[in-house]
Amino acid sequence: MPRIGSRLLLTTALATVAALLGAATTFGAGPDVELRQVLGGYERPLLVANHGGSGRVIYVVEQGGKIERATYKNGSWRKQGTFLDLSGEVIDPRSNGAQGLLGLTFHPGYKKNGKLYVFYTRDDSAGPAGAVIAEYRRKSARRADPASARILMVIPGNGGHNGGHLAFGPDRKLYISLGDAGGANDPLGNGQNRRSLWGSLLRIDPRNPDGAGPKRYGIPRDNPFVGRAGRNEIWAWGLRNPWRYSFDR
Repeated sequence: MPRIGSRLLLTTALATVAALLGAATTFGAGPDVELRQVLGGYERPLLVANHGGSGRVIYVVEQGGKIERATYKNGSWRKQGTFLDLSGEVIDPRSNGAQGLLGLTFHPGYKKNGKLYVFYTRDDSAGPAGAVIAEYRRKSARRADPASARILMVIPGNGGHNGGHLAFGPDRKLYISLGDAGGANDPLGNGQNRRSLWGSLLRIDPRNPDGAGPKRYGIPRDNPFVGRAGRNEIWAWGLRNPWRYSFDR
C-alpha cells in the first residue's frame, strides 16, 4: 500500500476509536479528520472490539474489569449495559495503572459457539496472582455468563509491562502478548529467556484437546520451540511491552 494510503488508514482507525470514546480531537499534520463523539461516560476505556458481522455491535473494555455493550440503530449508538463484569477478579488499576482488564477477543466462530477470551491481571485476593487468560461463553445476546469461566492460563508475576492483547489469526489460533513484567532495561531478564512466557507473543489453540482432561489448550506443532529448548507456547520473543496488534487481511 502507498505510504499516504497507510497513513490515511491508520489516522481513520484512530479517529474512529477516539470518536467512540470521546477523546481529544487534535491530530498531527495529515488528511483532515472530523471527530464526533457518539458514546461517552466510560471509566478507563482502553479497547473497542466486536465479534464480526455488520459492525453494529461493539464492546468497550474498561480497565477496571467491565465490558460494556453498545449497538447502532436508527442512526445512533446506544449503550446496552454491562456484557461481562470481572471487576471482582482484576487488580484495581487505580492502585497499579498498568494492570487490570487489558484484552478481549471473540472466537472466529462466536456466532455459533458464543466463546470469547479475556486477558486480565489478578492479585492474591481473587486467586493466584498473575496474568490470566480465560474463556467465557455468551449467555444471551446482551450478556456473557460469568459462571462459564474456563481458565486457560495463569502466568505468575505482575509488573509494569504486561502486554495484554488477544487476537485470533487467520490460522484460527489465539495470539497472546505479554510484556517483560519489569521496568526499564528488563531487570528480570524475561525478554531473552525462552523458558519464561513474559516478554513474548504466545500462540495456542484454545480448544481443550483432552475434553475434561488436565490440558486447557493445545500447542500448534509449527511453533518455533516445539521439540527444542524453550516454552512451546512462544511464537516470538524479546518483546518489551507489546500492547496492540492486528492481522492484515
